[in-house]
Amino acid sequence: MNINIEQLKKKIIYRSNYRGTKEMDKLLGSFTNKYIDELSPDDLVSLEKLLDLDDDNLYKFYNGLKTDFIFEENKINSMFKKFQYKVKVSGGETGIRTQERVAPLPVFKTGAFNRSAISPCASFYNYNYLIQL
Repeated sequence: MNINIEQLKKKIIYRSNYRGTKEMDKLLGSFTNKYIDELSPDDLVSLEKLLDLDDDNLYKFYNGLKTDFIFEENKINSMFKKFQYKVKVSGGETGIRTQERVAPLPVFKTGAFNRSAISPCASFYNYNYLIQL
């Protein structure tokens, strides 16, 4: 079996970043980007097989839930199962907003909350949380 490794890597990177759901795009894209240059040709073929699976079963497998079929035990599946996707937070719980207080002046006389405020559950996340897909 003659495999062009660079072409296979490009195919894997593309398929891991454009899945159909944003959550799986982020998870599989970051997993692939982290490990793609460390994998052997056999591991790349195993990763390609993993990417052939639907998002629902991959999600269930990643979170330890019951899947529609049995995943084979190999290095790639083990690495994927143990992989932790970390969110890069650069301000506020969503990475966009900043912590503020209730707007001091009413907006259109409604007393609306300042849009920069984070939600009350942000202290639960403590700004160092993992996305639970």
